[in-house]
Amino acid sequence: MRVEHAAPDGSPVGVYLAIPAGKEPEIIHSSIASDADILELGCGVGRLTRVLLAYGHDVVGVDNDPVMLAHVTGAETVHADFYDLDLGRRFGAVVAASHLVNTPGEANRIRLLEVCARHVRDDGVVLVERYPPAWSEDPHDSSGMTGPVASAVSVHRKGPDGFSATVEYRLGERRWQHDFTAEHVDDAMMIDAAAKAGLRFADWVDDAQTWARLLP
Repeated sequence: MRVEHAAPDGSPVGVYLAIPAGKEPEIIHSSIASDADILELGCGVGRLTRVLLAYGHDVVGVDNDPVMLAHVTGAETVHADFYDLDLGRRFGAVVAASHLVNTPGEANRIRLLEVCARHVRDDGVVLVERYPPAWSEDPHDSSGMTGPVASAVSVHRKGPDGFSATVEYRLGERRWQHDFTAEHVDDAMMIDAAAKAGLRFADWVDDAQTWARLLP
């Protein structure tokens, strides 16, 4: 397996350059004001950013990996650990996609939402993506295609505190492996963390209840 660059969390850059944005940008766009400027936490290579820009939103993308950020075009970028982020600015929408809220530990969950609360305007919206709750509560092996990229998830530990898994990606002759650990976040945990961060839960904006809309 040829070694290619991965972000600090193990996300392979080559994979995220190849897979399409999917339905997430449409969910985000339809859940915020049409002219809202967006702070995107963990923007990566700009997979969602590009589509949000095309919808007409101004976007500031934050990521802790400079190689990922180098692929973002058309948006202002900030190289930073978003847990410590304080831009001194507020936005019409703050987006935390990519299951950042499933990072293990209540303290990390609250810190993430505190960053969101610090950067959203009083009339703005915070959108937070979690793993589908039915799956993260009882994760299982799965496989599929996302655009041209094939993936296979192998779950090797699961329990009341979360799960650990390995994702193997394949794109032609290229291969990647990403090991990760995540925590199941149910409705009560999301609502509680939001309240502790100074936000209030409004609703789930998608049928799968993976995207929470939080308000200041």
